[in-house]
Amino acid sequence: VCVDGPAGVLEAALDAVAASSSRFLCVACHPHPLQAGTMHNKVVTTITRSVARFGGTCLRFNYRGVGRSAGSYDGERGELDDALAAIEWLRASRGAELPLVIAGFSFGGAIAWRAAAAVDAAALITVAPAHARIPATDSGTGLPRWLLVHGDDDDVISVGGVLEWAASHEPEPQIERFAETGHFFHGRLPQLADTVTGFLQRVGV
Repeated sequence: VCVDGPAGVLEAALDAVAASSSRFLCVACHPHPLQAGTMHNKVVTTITRSVARFGGTCLRFNYRGVGRSAGSYDGERGELDDALAAIEWLRASRGAELPLVIAGFSFGGAIAWRAAAAVDAAALITVAPAHARIPATDSGTGLPRWLLVHGDDDDVISVGGVLEWAASHEPEPQIERFAETGHFFHGRLPQLADTVTGFLQRVGV
């Protein structure tokens, strides 16, 4: 699908059940666009397909300048605007009355966290979030339903730093640590899928 973004058309894709039976909406944000991040990232697609299997409609999109999306990298500010445009498009096309979940991996986890603070989201899923990219002045999502998944052997974003950051927010997220797991969750995608669907079931979206 094509989403009207602030810098031009954004390339996007829907992982969805039939529109008439969708129980909730989700927007998923991909890793850093200057580090080969795209909406086809395997962690992102694991999240979106898990959402669809659970009865939701999930939109994954390419930030400006990625794939067939117009524009160029804008140092996070523009990418956050792209995420907000994707949320607006999904709500307008699939039902503004449905609960909204925002998800993201790595750089996308930081974008998702900031987007959740700006919109009325029902839940947030962050996988190995790049917390250092969230401004210290950002007060937090305030979401009582927030899942944070991280690998103990992540050599890109340290688990210790993420846990310290998460503990500074109220309420703290539900934290799921994967032992012997690196940043890209090689060999652990089925477990990640089960973790995502388990969280969605618990929060009742």
